[in-house]
Amino acid sequence: MENILPFINCIFTAICLWKFIVVGNRWRARKLKVRAAFIAIYLGVLFLLLLYMGLVGASMLFMLFVVLLTDAIGIIVCIQQLKYRIWMINTSWFALFIIYALMILLITLGIRDTRSERVIQLIPFHALLLAIRTGNVYMFLHFLDNGGMFLPLGILFTCSIKKGLPSLINALVIGGMLSVTVETLQLYFNLGQCDMDDIIANTAGMVIGTVVGIELRHVAYEIIDV
Repeated sequence: MENILPFINCIFTAICLWKFIVVGNRWRARKLKVRAAFIAIYLGVLFLLLLYMGLVGASMLFMLFVVLLTDAIGIIVCIQQLKYRIWMINTSWFALFIIYALMILLITLGIRDTRSERVIQLIPFHALLLAIRTGNVYMFLHFLDNGGMFLPLGILFTCSIKKGLPSLINALVIGGMLSVTVETLQLYFNLGQCDMDDIIANTAGMVIGTVVGIELRHVAYEIIDV
């Protein structure tokens, strides 16, 4: 069941490639076939890796390798785009974005005690629905807390874009990949609990934070115009 974590990260990375490489560069039509071939090769290799995990029952180390590999591909793609669009990035806000992302890693991985066994829950909205049925306020607040932790990350992501507004697809990919990486590392090192609800809450928090950041920018522009 835990093999679904690298699969989710593979999907996020595929969206990242599609968004940044194909859609974002349609004006370079002569290189479109090359990009399409690259994505096809990438998806083929990941399909074989996931097939291997499903048939052979891969170790946790191999799962962690696939997740970090997809993270690395996503980061490389983003850096390649920034090389041509660095003028669109507000470096001060972007630095705060990176610092806050590192703080999330520190909070979720660096200050937790090691468990005696791995705990994983992969049913979507399990804790949230259970909290609603039982009236457990703590479980509901825990879900909101996970979303709220990524909310400032979405706002900082919006502020990092100097010209124009960020794409919600980009926010979905960045929040999702960061959350899957954190949950996989927690599972690998027996830190806390690997929970699908955490991934959903974190990703939703990132997207909602981006929407809030966009609205704040609209308000700021209106105030400046007045």
